[in-house]
Amino acid sequence: MFLTLRVHATYSQIQPQTSSSVMAEHLSLSGYISPCLSTVSFSTVGSDDEGSSWICGAPCDGGCLAGDITARPRSEGNEENLDQEPLLLCYRGYLEIDIKVYHCNHANLHKGNEICDRMIDFLIHQSHTSAYEAFRWRRPNEVLIFPCAFAQCLLAVDEAVSQVELAHKLQCLHSKVVRFTPAQIWTSTLLIVPAQVGCHRVLLAVTNARLAMSQSEPARSIHEVIPGHSRPDRTPFAILFLSSTPLVISTDIERIKVLFQLYLQVLWKRQSGSDLEFIDWVDVNSPGQDIVSKEALHVVRNAEVLMRPGVADRLRQAHQGVYMMKAAEWNAIFNPQVMEGDFYRQRKLKVVKQEAQLWQMNA
Repeated sequence: MFLTLRVHATYSQIQPQTSSSVMAEHLSLSGYISPCLSTVSFSTVGSDDEGSSWICGAPCDGGCLAGDITARPRSEGNEENLDQEPLLLCYRGYLEIDIKVYHCNHANLHKGNEICDRMIDFLIHQSHTSAYEAFRWRRPNEVLIFPCAFAQCLLAVDEAVSQVELAHKLQCLHSKVVRFTPAQIWTSTLLIVPAQVGCHRVLLAVTNARLAMSQSEPARSIHEVIPGHSRPDRTPFAILFLSSTPLVISTDIERIKVLFQLYLQVLWKRQSGSDLEFIDWVDVNSPGQDIVSKEALHVVRNAEVLMRPGVADRLRQAHQGVYMMKAAEWNAIFNPQVMEGDFYRQRKLKVVKQEAQLWQMNA
């Protein structure tokens, strides 16, 4: 299978400004605490209305998928013996995915160490709940969140096999790790996919999956340029790539791009029976830093920013050259000062404390 990838260079017109005059955030999402809690353990299983060909055994429980694909989040040392760890909270947001957080997970966040996949999953889901309660999308599953385990399993797939076998492996991965049906994914406006690429944490985000088309469909008929735009917006369905550290071109980066595109193609084939259109990759300029232990918090923060109405599309259009984004707007979107010092980590510690208190009250 041959794929053509087009990766846009970082949009040079968008440069961060860190002066004290940077505009404050439009809304602090961390102030909203979800009442949606559950004591069910964290397990992402394919929905019951999936076709039988998508069911490839037991759910994600620490076992392996076909081809030795690990079906559990990456261990962080203290993740190895969780049965002996005291439970801090169980969380269920509007996407109805259950996540357990243990005291050892909280300890890493409290000490300023690198946080584990479980904590990343929890913080992004809590941000999803806050965003939905603040902005009231038409439905909660307009924005979907993949677990950190998805990218790890995806990178474990051996693509040097036949197309039929590769498609089966990707279907099996979907059934074991992804909680959502193909129909839910292809009616979403935003997919949030946190990933570990080599020793770095990055964020992938799919915009406007609901506007994806088959290769056989006629091209979108766009005759006019929207006022304020430089050219027509012909590729609303795209994949955004956000990283807080400068990444050299590595095998893992290229592989996750190819494999994620293959995954979407298999998912589309299952849903529509036809081949998926070209997928545009967009490198988004986001606030940077050089502390590895803060990469995961930058992933959470970037996911939080993209979930605000219209932000993902504005960033996509700016980096695709559809319109020129000024530095002031970039600063208003990301407010990079939030990530300076210890402010954001302390904010998330408060979120964990509040959610733990709510869970204990309802347990």
